[in-house]
Amino acid sequence: MIKVERFDTKAVWPAQRIARWTDRNREQFGRLRFDVSDNHEITWQIAAVNLGPLTLRNIVIGEGGCVVHTVPAEPEDPLDDALILSIVQSGWLGYHFEDKSLELTPGDILLRDVNQPLTIDSPSSCDLMTARLPFDLLLEHFDEPLSLVGRTHSSAEPESKILSLAVALAFQATDTEPHLLAKLILYAILVLPNRSLNAALRTTDAATLRMAKQILAKEFNNPSLTLGDVASEIRTHPRKVQRDFQRAGTTFQRDLLKRRLTYAAKRLAEGHKPKITELAFASGFTDPAYFSRAFSKMYLCSPTAFWKKSHPSDK
Repeated sequence: MIKVERFDTKAVWPAQRIARWTDRNREQFGRLRFDVSDNHEITWQIAAVNLGPLTLRNIVIGEGGCVVHTVPAEPEDPLDDALILSIVQSGWLGYHFEDKSLELTPGDILLRDVNQPLTIDSPSSCDLMTARLPFDLLLEHFDEPLSLVGRTHSSAEPESKILSLAVALAFQATDTEPHLLAKLILYAILVLPNRSLNAALRTTDAATLRMAKQILAKEFNNPSLTLGDVASEIRTHPRKVQRDFQRAGTTFQRDLLKRRLTYAAKRLAEGHKPKITELAFASGFTDPAYFSRAFSKMYLCSPTAFWKKSHPSDK
C-alpha cells in the first residue's frame, strides 16, 4: 500500500493534508532538514512503500526547489545502519559531500551511507526515487556491502536502466509479495558494474580500521575511551568502526581489552612485583577485580602468578 504525505516548511493546511516538516519527519526520512537560508515556501510530496526490510520513497520537490542537509547524529541517537539508493526521475539534484560534489540528472544513480554528512540542492522541481537498504539485509546478498558506498552510475549504463525499472516496478506492484520485490531490487544492484565506484565518497574499511587502531595504540589506557570517541576522532559513525573491526575478525571491545592486558603483562614481565590495583588503573581498567579475571582468562594464570613465572628468583 502506498502512503502519501505532503509537507511544507511554513504553513500547516489540515484541509489539504499538508503538514509542517518536523523533527519527527526529519528522523523518519533520513535526518534531512531544510537549510535555514532557504526561506521561501517549499512543498514536498513523499509517497512511501514498505517492502518488508526495504523501504521505497518517491519524493517530489515543488517548483521552488530546495536546499536540505543532513543533521549529524547525536551520541544518544539509535544507530541507523543503512545505505540510501537514489535515482533521479526528473529535474536534477546536486549532492555535496565534504570533499566532493555531484550533479545527478534523470536516470543517474547514487548509493551513499545514511550517516554520511551532505547537502542536497535542487533549483526547481524534481522527482526522486529512493530506497533505504538496511545493512543487515545487504549482508545476506553481498560479500562486501561497504564497497557499494559512493557508487555513482550514469543513466547511459544498461545496468542503471535495469535497476531503475526494478525500482519503478516494485513501487507500483503493490499486490506482489513485498519480500520478492525487495529481492528484485537487490538483484538489480548486484549487476551494477564495479567500475563506477566513486572512491572519493567513502573511507575504505582498511583506512578506517588503521586510523582506529592508531588511536587505540596511543589511548588504550584511558579508562573513559569509548567506541564513540574513536569514531568521532576519525569523523565517521560508531557502527562503521565496529563493522570494520568485525570484518577483521574481532571487535572494538576485544581489541581494546587485548591491548590493555598485553600492556599489563609487559609491565609484570619487566618490573618489580606490583600492586594489582595500581597495575589495573595504569592499564586502563577501573575495576581491579575485573582486570584480574580478564587477565587470568587470557594468560591462564593470575597477574601475581604471571609475575612469579617471569621473576622466579624474586619470590
